[in-house]
Amino acid sequence: MRTRAVLVVLAVVAVVALAGCTLSAFDGTSTAENDSASAPAPAENGTLADPEEDVEGWENGVWYNESLPVNASDGLNESELALVVNRSMARVERVRNVEFDRRVPVSVISREEYADRQSGSGGGGETAATREAVRLEALFLVGERTDAQAEQERTRSASVQGFYSSSEDEITIVAPTSTPTVDEVTLAHELVHAYQFRGNIDVRFPRSPTRDERRALVALIEGDANLVDRTVRSHCDGAWSCVGHDAGSGGGDGAGDGGGGSDGGDGDGGGGDEGSVSAPRPNMGLYLLSYFPYAEGERYVAATKRAGGWEAVNALYADPPSSSEQVIHRTDDAAVDVSVPDRSDGAWTRLGDDPVVSGEADLATMFAATLYDDREGSVVSREAFLTRDDPIPITYGLEPSAGWAGDGLYAYQRDDGDTGYVWRLRFDDDAEAREFASSYRELLRYHDADRPSAGVFVVEDGPYADAFSVSVSGGRVTIVNAPTVDDLGGVHEPAGQRVAPAGHRAQLASDAVAMRGNATGLVTAPPRRGSA
Repeated sequence: MRTRAVLVVLAVVAVVALAGCTLSAFDGTSTAENDSASAPAPAENGTLADPEEDVEGWENGVWYNESLPVNASDGLNESELALVVNRSMARVERVRNVEFDRRVPVSVISREEYADRQSGSGGGGETAATREAVRLEALFLVGERTDAQAEQERTRSASVQGFYSSSEDEITIVAPTSTPTVDEVTLAHELVHAYQFRGNIDVRFPRSPTRDERRALVALIEGDANLVDRTVRSHCDGAWSCVGHDAGSGGGDGAGDGGGGSDGGDGDGGGGDEGSVSAPRPNMGLYLLSYFPYAEGERYVAATKRAGGWEAVNALYADPPSSSEQVIHRTDDAAVDVSVPDRSDGAWTRLGDDPVVSGEADLATMFAATLYDDREGSVVSREAFLTRDDPIPITYGLEPSAGWAGDGLYAYQRDDGDTGYVWRLRFDDDAEAREFASSYRELLRYHDADRPSAGVFVVEDGPYADAFSVSVSGGRVTIVNAPTVDDLGGVHEPAGQRVAPAGHRAQLASDAVAMRGNATGLVTAPPRRGSA
């Protein structure tokens, strides 16, 4: 990879700032759950009677199925917002079978203000930024000439609908305009996060998790919230009146609660009304990457709930999934640790000791993203990625990425700023490894790669112009990337060439000079670090 402009990359979704996300490119339908519990009895004046004590489905004087005297057409004032929040809390209690012990503060900001807050908000330093940028390029999601941080910020600003901050114990709803409006479906999603992180659920956080482990835990967290908001949405399409939601369309608000002031879109609140500050078009590859916890997470949680109810879902938090593979396939298979010895020459420096673990979700995204760029064709078909007869419209369980058992990606950088990487992947068996390698070679050809020699590919032009080496050994696939074919060996010397690690080569050269003329002297490289 050639020199790139790298700032600090926006961090991956953190569990302390959980954001609702929409994927308005897809559309899914859902069926309301059976509402078997009895509704609250009406009082003599026609309103719903308050209970003698706090009960599930009632919060601060408001029942889950009450109509509210609010008019959202010009935004919500403070008292109206309080009523909507109370009703949404009651609805989460009703659907999720939980009880809030205190009110959750909620504020509303515009999408423009959110984008301004996010600008330059990444962290971790230059090395972390470069490692993240290399990872995104390896997945063919962000090209080497694109600022990875800015691209992530732009995509996130286009998709986020709201977020809960555990440090502030506050929900922030992102409205499409400066008018303070909310979508009750989004609000329900974020209220689930408030309940999760107020200590009501025993969440076990793994120590020093890999990126894929974090992604799996976030899938549980977001899947739980997504299942609740989908259920609330189905009621909003039926008997419940809902601010910020038009029955059947996902926009507007329900009858009896005022009108207007809503997001358009698919029911997650995507899009925007006329006159709003339009959200920038997202990078669809990054969009798909960030949407995994919502889609497969909901599918994972829904399957658990069907088997054992909400108690079974609560139990997941004490023993959460540890890889995206476990979420996708609902398996307990543990990922294998994958390492690669550093066989770079003196011109290249490995960035960090530990590899980045991408996981099956990232591999699936890498292939599925070809459905949404501006090139002809794709590596996977729409039929393989888009689902039918499923409330969740996409699947990350794709054939090319199935069988993943573990991976590790090491980033390298040269003094001139050029970067490269070594990416080793393990699969369940030899056939799965060959299938992945075949699809990966197809991905290279999709980006107009030539093949100058066996196992070597060159993309001459475009955002991913580089040289690639792809090799398969049993259930293992190794990919090496560098700016040119000549640089491939500098990033990762082939094992058969018996070249010493970079730190020993100067001494070896000196030894070789001293031994010239000695017919019996043999120059032998010292042992390598690690194993091939």
